Amino acid sequence: MNDNANKPIQSHCNNCGGVRNHFLLHKEEVLDKEEVDEYSSFEYWDCYEVLKCCGCDKISMRHRSSFSEDRDEFGQEIISTTYYPPSMSRRKPRWMDDISFSLNFGIDNIKEILDEVYICLQNDAPRLAVMGVRSLVEHIILEKIEDKGTFYENVTEFARAGFISDIQKDIIKRALDAGSAVTHRGFKPDKWLVADVVDIAESLVEMLYVNPSRSRRIEKKTPPRKK
Repeated sequence: MNDNANKPIQSHCNNCGGVRNHFLLHKEEVLDKEEVDEYSSFEYWDCYEVLKCCGCDKISMRHRSSFSEDRDEFGQEIISTTYYPPSMSRRKPRWMDDISFSLNFGIDNIKEILDEVYICLQNDAPRLAVMGVRSLVEHIILEKIEDKGTFYENVTEFARAGFISDIQKDIIKRALDAGSAVTHRGFKPDKWLVADVVDIAESLVEMLYVNPSRSRRIEKKTPPRKK
């Protein structure tokens, strides 16, 4: 292990969810120079670091780079930072790793679509994330009811069948409309709207697929009433 590993540095950790202390396991710096003429030149700097989170032990790589001509308004050098895997703006809910959810027969596609939504968030693709939520909600609804032709008719029938309440029906319709606006109206949602839409999708999945498994576990562990 590199001697620098004993000196923690600050870096982003996806698993912990934010900036945390990291051990520096390895570091490589590359400095390149491009001659413009006999009086001037450009310099490129790249720094590759292999890091280990002090809290959860996850390994990641950080790439920092700069170009001598890139300066901010105060003349300071601008350093770009990229993480591998990319830094996540949102952590997956803990129930995504619940074995009873992961192995629940018949919901493989639902879990895959939800995973793809998080990949979109991780790679700063808000439009694709919202469109993915629309696809996810439609997939959930059509797994439970017969297709009625349109999104909104399907949501209404979904509520009529007792899977969601009237209040939840209106909430889901608004989330679906955001996806429709992205697809048909050139809408680019901000991060707050995306977070709200994903919250609604997570809530729906948790209610229909995670909580039933939890309730069965509770039932098994709860002693019956004495006759």
